[in-house]
Amino acid sequence: MNNSLNFLPVALSLLPHSIQQKVIDKIDQFTPSQLYKMLEEKNELSIQGFFKNNYPSNPLEAAEKVINICNKNDIVITNIWNENYPSLLREISSPPFVLYSDKPIIDQKMFSIVGTRNSDTNSNFISNKISSEMSKLGFSIVSGMAMGIDRHAHVGALDLDSSTIAVLPSGIDLPYPKNNIDIYNKIKKSKNSMVVSEYPPGILPQKWSFVGRNRLISGLSVGTVIVKAKVKSGAMITARHTIEQNRELFVCPGNSFDDSYSGCNKLIKDGAKLVHVIDDIISELPNYSISEIVQPCLFEDTSEDEDTKKIFANDLDDLIINILKKGSIESDAISRKLKRDINEINETVMILELSNKIRRDGNLLILI
Repeated sequence: MNNSLNFLPVALSLLPHSIQQKVIDKIDQFTPSQLYKMLEEKNELSIQGFFKNNYPSNPLEAAEKVINICNKNDIVITNIWNENYPSLLREISSPPFVLYSDKPIIDQKMFSIVGTRNSDTNSNFISNKISSEMSKLGFSIVSGMAMGIDRHAHVGALDLDSSTIAVLPSGIDLPYPKNNIDIYNKIKKSKNSMVVSEYPPGILPQKWSFVGRNRLISGLSVGTVIVKAKVKSGAMITARHTIEQNRELFVCPGNSFDDSYSGCNKLIKDGAKLVHVIDDIISELPNYSISEIVQPCLFEDTSEDEDTKKIFANDLDDLIINILKKGSIESDAISRKLKRDINEINETVMILELSNKIRRDGNLLILI
């Protein structure tokens, strides 16, 4: 497999998120070579810190290694200048320069289904049902291959031999979680489905990579349905990205006094479209219609997954925000003030940026 045309796009994709943002709005006007030269003239370029255990610090050397690994393992690289790059994903504020997949990417109509890892019989059923009904209508089902709702979203499509896309928070050669290795293998064997990631081979999932992954799930899709979620959950991050990306957001209702549906109920209260039957989804999507509808499904659960708790348990988020309440400041200054490693600071800053809690003005971080 020849990925040589992806050399400079891969090099750009390995740069820190803050550096990528300086040129992401110029992708339609300039070539990868021109963009790399712009950055090279203004910055001392080095790859993101969390890639350095696997790849050389120099972006060009790292890109060469990434491409060699991909060629040896039949991993497809699709860059943002490629005509097959998903058109909806190109529209978001921070699209990845490259996507890694196990099969060639096809720009198709996609719909995402997400929710808690701690699902139950009813919520699993509705996830599977929505997936199968949307699959019958020609949508590729996008989800994050997590346990619970994500798993049953993928299964709903796989059982029909339809298309489903698993977006991973790790390199596609490192399936996560291991408990879903059966789903991972089914997707890889399916001619209609694929595994996708913005991270190169060998990269393990990090707490912030789940947040980045969630923006891709919603970014690929014309709409997203939240089947079951607490207020503090990864699904709610996906919901926020869906709204920010101007996509359609749908929510399955739950018991008003069931905390495991607190996120869904909040979204409905805030104006998200409640899903009672499949037609509730289709009627909101342009150029689609459906003659048959399914019966409503209600469900409940009272637990919260450990991975989600880890995402929100980062005290560094609050420490950085408290510092920024006093005024703008550089990352290095925050590192010195808190006596924390600069890579840890930068990773948390990336999460806060993706969550639209802070923004950059040159080297300064500013609270939104």
